[in-house]
Amino acid sequence: MIVCFPPNVVACAAIYLAGRVINYPFPSDPHSNEWLPWWKIFGASIEDIEYVAASILELYASPFAKDVTWEYVDSLTKALTAPTEQALPPEPTKIEVV
Repeated sequence: MIVCFPPNVVACAAIYLAGRVINYPFPSDPHSNEWLPWWKIFGASIEDIEYVAASILELYASPFAKDVTWEYVDSLTKALTAPTEQALPPEPTKIEVV
């Protein structure tokens, strides 16, 4: 699965997949040795990139993906980025003993 790969490979796969989706003209066939592949700058291999890209497409094809709305994603993002102070319980009030 995607979590088995480092972030640089996942980022390269996202770029690769986005380029394929919008039909961006890549310089050459990624399997040819006639040019310096852009992903080598990021330390990724084309095999890993294609595997992660296929995994991303599988996620979008799953039945769960059809039920995910932007509102749901937005609520998750807000919950995950909320300041940690809000997530902590309030501190107990001090009671003075007389």
